[in-house]
Amino acid sequence: MAADLADTPRAADTLDPAEVAEILAGLSAAEWQVLHRSASLLGRRVHLPGADILQEACLRMLQGKRRCRRHRPFRRTITGVMRSLVSTELDALEGERRPVIVPPEMIDQWADETLSPAKLVVERQADIVMLDRLAALIDDDPGLVTLADALCDGLHGEALRQHLGLAEKELATLKRRLARRIADLLGEYRRSQHCD
Repeated sequence: MAADLADTPRAADTLDPAEVAEILAGLSAAEWQVLHRSASLLGRRVHLPGADILQEACLRMLQGKRRCRRHRPFRRTITGVMRSLVSTELDALEGERRPVIVPPEMIDQWADETLSPAKLVVERQADIVMLDRLAALIDDDPGLVTLADALCDGLHGEALRQHLGLAEKELATLKRRLARRIADLLGEYRRSQHCD
């Protein structure tokens, strides 16, 4: 039975804990530095040390609690696990700190069907689909993936350029390439809206 599971396409597409350990051991000092920087930025959102977040992400991957796709950039996978951990922590903190208070002006807006909670959920799901499409669109270009991850981590200007280790012209070229992919995706989205 276990052998049958190991032969499934899902198992073949996923790194096992031993492979994860081997990849982690092979990361360069520069790669660890980038991961620590990302973890520190994420940690600020929940007031936790970045090293703790990075360690927990690695531990979950080593224990097999988080799937690691074989053909996805490994640093991106670790960053995704760290983001998930921070998101879970933020949800816990939000639940503890704030009761749900609906301001009266929102009640009036919700009475209008053009801004219903159901519509907001549908729009949020459309945003998620759009982000997933963008991720799939740039997944074949490690430079774009690294740029998108850095931008999502809040890096801009000189800090972004130094983080990526690029000259100004190289960074400008990379940004233009990302902008073109996003423009293609937006064009596709607009065309699909006109067809509906």
